[in-house]
Amino acid sequence: MSTIWETCQSGVRLLTEHGIDNAESESRILLCEQLKLSLGSFLLHKADPVSDHDADLFFDHISLRCRHVPLQHILGKAYFYGLEFMVSPDVLIPRPETEVLVEHALKRLRPGMSVLDLCTGSGCIAITLTEQCEGIHTDASDISPDALEIAKKNADWYHTPIQFIQSDLFEQLPPQRFDVITANPPYIPTGEIP
Repeated sequence: MSTIWETCQSGVRLLTEHGIDNAESESRILLCEQLKLSLGSFLLHKADPVSDHDADLFFDHISLRCRHVPLQHILGKAYFYGLEFMVSPDVLIPRPETEVLVEHALKRLRPGMSVLDLCTGSGCIAITLTEQCEGIHTDASDISPDALEIAKKNADWYHTPIQFIQSDLFEQLPPQRFDVITANPPYIPTGEIP
């Protein structure tokens, strides 16, 4: 039976061999997640043994990461604007740059306003705006029913009142005026633009 430190270092070696940047940090994150340890308590417990069961599950996750599955998809969560969001391969991983969009929208929002978040994905923009600006009415749409399911779960987790609508942009939305419309659609590869 290996220690926490030895198990983590084995993960680092595998990730490094497969060209994963931040191999040490990611190995530690995956092992801490498996062992339900905070990153801060990792060093305090580094000499503790890791059960075979936990080691097997950890190395399953390391194997996924070695195949370049995003860390957030392995963990099933990502952080955005200080909040934790459930993610899956059905939604894009919230990016830190998208927080700039939220900052700009928050400068314009006032209680009583209505917001539409197009291509909502995980719902991170709609939920964050609704959490940060009380009294707004938020609708969020996405073409993907699987993405909407993730967004609804995230909204339920935070008890955020949002109306979710399956729609390709504006197609299925009722005629209505919105004070603010946000959108962060999936990126289109340059070759597909024409």
